[in-house]
Amino acid sequence: MKMKRSLLILLSLALVLCFAACTKTPDPAPSTAPTAPAEGRGEIITTASPDATSTPEATPKPTPAPAPTFEPAPEGSQPTAVPIPEATLEPGEGAPEAPEVTPAPAPVGGSVDVSGFFRSDTGTALNLVADWRAVSVSTDTVKITVTLSLESYSLDVGDRRNNTLTFNGESYAFTTDPILVEGGFAKTAIYTWEKEVPAGSLGFTLSVRWELLGSYSGKEMEAIELSGSYRP
Repeated sequence: MKMKRSLLILLSLALVLCFAACTKTPDPAPSTAPTAPAEGRGEIITTASPDATSTPEATPKPTPAPAPTFEPAPEGSQPTAVPIPEATLEPGEGAPEAPEVTPAPAPVGGSVDVSGFFRSDTGTALNLVADWRAVSVSTDTVKITVTLSLESYSLDVGDRRNNTLTFNGESYAFTTDPILVEGGFAKTAIYTWEKEVPAGSLGFTLSVRWELLGSYSGKEMEAIELSGSYRP
């Protein structure tokens, strides 16, 4: 009776041990996650699985094209010139239009364009000059322009009134602004006058009186005068 009880106890222990062996949890697979760096080092060591390493396939190299071959020309033969075709552009859509040639404008009016000058003679370096020019503005009209200037070295005068320009017996009063010339010899424009006259009566006489009311180089002069005439 005691032996049977001992056998049952041994059998029960054997069953418990067998059941425990069957239910044992398998060990986890090794992790491929990066290992945390050791204290004091800045390195992270990773262990790749054997499958992560692969040998790249060799890239095939391109086969070079064969070099061109040339056959020598027969002896005594001359090279044949290949004619280059000339480009032609047919008229039509897309073709540029020929530029229009604009003729040069004809001179306005007639053909008169003459000029000249009259000059005073004071016996000093201060003189009055009248430069004139006659130009056609139409077939029957000519415009005459007169520019008055003073030739001098140093000169300092205020404005001058009651000056007179006489053209073909008709007088015109004019005023000039103050004049200041410092240093060397100079020609200073002081007044410009214009008048249109018939082309058939271009000849004219001109006289000018400019009020100086002072002296120059020790010579007293109330006015400086000039006169002249033009006949075509």
